[in-house]
Amino acid sequence: MAENKKNLTVIFDFDGTVTEILGYGLDIVNQLADEFGFRKVRREEIEKLRDLKVRELAKEFGIPLIKIPMVAKRAHALVKEDMEKLAPAPGMKAALGKLHLKGYGLGILTSNSKENVEEFLKNNNLEFFDFVYSSSSIFGKAGKMKKLMRNHNLSPENVVYVGDEIRDIDAAKKSGVRIISVGWGFNSEKSLRAQNPDFVVSKPEELVVVLENMR
Repeated sequence: MAENKKNLTVIFDFDGTVTEILGYGLDIVNQLADEFGFRKVRREEIEKLRDLKVRELAKEFGIPLIKIPMVAKRAHALVKEDMEKLAPAPGMKAALGKLHLKGYGLGILTSNSKENVEEFLKNNNLEFFDFVYSSSSIFGKAGKMKKLMRNHNLSPENVVYVGDEIRDIDAAKKSGVRIISVGWGFNSEKSLRAQNPDFVVSKPEELVVVLENMR
């Protein structure tokens, strides 16, 4: 592995960033709809829904905010039962391999369980990461980012966060770290750009180019 000349640690969100979520995630959401009594998602409305924030989605489907952590916990349990269906985002394995060889520090910050993430990484030969930091809360991600940085002695100027949601941009800005938003996950590229992230990429291979050109 090469020396990390830029002394950068790249922290990835997991669901929808490292993993492919749009196809498999629809099945999970509709199973949860049956269990929790909210309406199912129609495939033709996915793109419209990708422009919404978590709270807006909750309102759209009539899910009380207080129930969102419970729904998320159940979603992670369903993922655990069916891990073999969860796949990396196309091109992600190659991109992570290149970043690892170039010597970047790599980590994951997720609301999914650490057990789920580590099993997924092992199943898909993606064991490039130095750490996996898991928090069950889907809100307050900035606080989790700050705690992660303290625990791993990381300075904000040496951290880059990679995520697929509007709330990832908010967390990065509040934490004082740079953010690369990815257009293949939960929120649409259009909605991500509207929040003014530092960078937006459409394919995993573009991550390598952005990081190599980062000052």
